[in-house]
Amino acid sequence: MGISVKNNIFKIDTTNTSYIFCVHRLGFLESLYYGKRIKHYFDPKAFTEKNPVMTGVSVAYDRKVPSVCLDTICTEYSAVGKGDYKEPLAIIKNADGTYVNDFKYKSYKILKGNINPEGNAASYGAKETLEIELADEYAGLAMYLYYAIYEDSDVITKAVKLFNKGKTSINIERLLSGQVDLPFDDFSAITFDGAWSRERFVNRRKLAQGIFINDSKMGVSSNRHNPLVVFPREECTQDNGECYAVNLIYSGNHYEAAEISNYGKTRLLAGINPYCFNWTLGAGESFLTPEAVFTYSSEGLNGMSRNMHTFIGEHIVRGVWQKKERPIVINSWEAMFFALKEKDLVELASLSAELGIELFVLDDGWFGKRDNDKTSLGDWFPHKKKFPEGMGKFADKIRATGLEFGLWVEPEMINEKSELYKAHPDWAVKIKGRTPSLGRNQLEIDYANPEVRDYIVEALSKIFTD
Repeated sequence: MGISVKNNIFKIDTTNTSYIFCVHRLGFLESLYYGKRIKHYFDPKAFTEKNPVMTGVSVAYDRKVPSVCLDTICTEYSAVGKGDYKEPLAIIKNADGTYVNDFKYKSYKILKGNINPEGNAASYGAKETLEIELADEYAGLAMYLYYAIYEDSDVITKAVKLFNKGKTSINIERLLSGQVDLPFDDFSAITFDGAWSRERFVNRRKLAQGIFINDSKMGVSSNRHNPLVVFPREECTQDNGECYAVNLIYSGNHYEAAEISNYGKTRLLAGINPYCFNWTLGAGESFLTPEAVFTYSSEGLNGMSRNMHTFIGEHIVRGVWQKKERPIVINSWEAMFFALKEKDLVELASLSAELGIELFVLDDGWFGKRDNDKTSLGDWFPHKKKFPEGMGKFADKIRATGLEFGLWVEPEMINEKSELYKAHPDWAVKIKGRTPSLGRNQLEIDYANPEVRDYIVEALSKIFTD
């Protein structure tokens, strides 16, 4: 298992899957296979696209070989301007103002473990990561494709890094994390959709020629459209048949797309949503995408679920709670909303302990002058009338009932009616000259400001230490 390379053919094996691609004779990467593990010798010619003649009015990738058209071939990555008219992985405005890019294979490395996530949330525990270096020499750009291998869960994560080798800035308008091209088109898409208080409704629709998109434009992954999308083939059931799935290790705007081409092939894409996205990449700078998580199962939807469960349990969840059973929780919100009284809270904890509940979480209403949802977000100190002895003393009373104590916070938000906003109105996310829109009577706090980050860490550390 793991990564094997021979004659510019790359084969990635997990316990039950194989992922194969090669360097095409014209320099781009051609996707050959993703499916049930191939344990024996295989002839790569059986998987390569046959191009004896030019297809219809397609655009030739190279005028010397007019039969090769990117619109009809499965590839590992895609950009703009060389004849691939499907949804691209990358859209880059080059230093000369053009959008054409032609990334060709340059080299590869097999790295131990995972790549440095450079501040991104990321998986861990991969034994090997394949790095492919591509170059667009004219644009002065290098693109690195990363494939982290998780044999135990039949998962491959993908990420992309773009490096500006030139002397002038360029603009990234889209840089997705991963692309999987497949040579068939009999797919449905299963998504998990909803809204506040009614999350995770399962929706399934048959895909047809054209583009399907599952995304979030809310600034967070959101309860509207989960970034997990499952793509079962036509014969797939709970326990039999082929299906693919993709997820994204990212908490912001996400984008997952499936496009069925007019040649009966399917492209899967996942990454940061290009909606309102524009990143200036200066000379000598690089941009690394979050990881997209891909898996394949020949054992139906249950097999896919097992893969994802194993991956998350072994390679996402960390620390003391990775293998530990979670405690049974009682939360104060539905019982009391903002009307918090120490006596009532301790009584609730005592009754909960008798029922075998293990953790008491004090929810909204404990801080500042928070008696309703119009005030005090940002004032992270105990409500003096409700908790006159401080939070530490109250936590001791809860622990005396036999329950552990937890505290709800919402440090990403701020109310205009708060001591913090009065002192620092510029700490809220706003556009100069515009009146910001409110959601639940609150604004977002500006974590791009280091003073904000320092304040939040200091204020919450103080309350947690108490």
